[in-house]
Amino acid sequence: MRPSLTIPLLFAARSVSWRFASRGSLAKQQHVLSDEASITDYELPDVIPGGSPFSFCNQSRKTDLYNISMINFNPQPLYLDNGFGVTIYGTYLKDVGPNATFEMTGDCGSHCKEYGYNHTEGETESWGFCPFHNETQQLDKKGGCPPVEGFALTNVAGWVMPWYRVPAWYNFTFDAKTADGERIYCLTAEVCLRWEDEKMNKWYVDHGSPGANCTWPR
Repeated sequence: MRPSLTIPLLFAARSVSWRFASRGSLAKQQHVLSDEASITDYELPDVIPGGSPFSFCNQSRKTDLYNISMINFNPQPLYLDNGFGVTIYGTYLKDVGPNATFEMTGDCGSHCKEYGYNHTEGETESWGFCPFHNETQQLDKKGGCPPVEGFALTNVAGWVMPWYRVPAWYNFTFDAKTADGERIYCLTAEVCLRWEDEKMNKWYVDHGSPGANCTWPR
């Protein structure tokens, strides 16, 4: 018996909360990161600084509106039915404008064949951009959305829904675009999600669940 693989949606529109650093901290971070993320010489790194599991999508370009310079993700490892926080640092090349969109897709990533799938369509959820970025901090703006040109810091918090319970590798893509279809940013992360209680993982291992012995990356 092989348990079916269902993609857990990490972000739910009604489950997202926000946490923010002080304005003084924001100014300090802008100074620290300025040498790493100048617009004139910005290049997309293979690994985004900060030690998170995120990387840029294949379609990401240095012309994306949000030049992301660092991402922090905590806690690591992340377990099923646990909360998490993401802090994103970067520079908006210009104002985002109203009615931008935010799309999240969950799929089996590079493990589809291992899990018995011959496609990677997964599950997709779409929302407005601002519900997830409404409190982005910018030095010359009190907050709110849409963001404007300049350095910005955003903290997002969420949790892994517990009713999707199969321990395995999952791939998540987060794609944000303006109302005109211009890409704001695109991030992807392939992560191992398991139960923190190893007794709960054991059932899936014993019943042949693919990927049940996966380990958190990095």
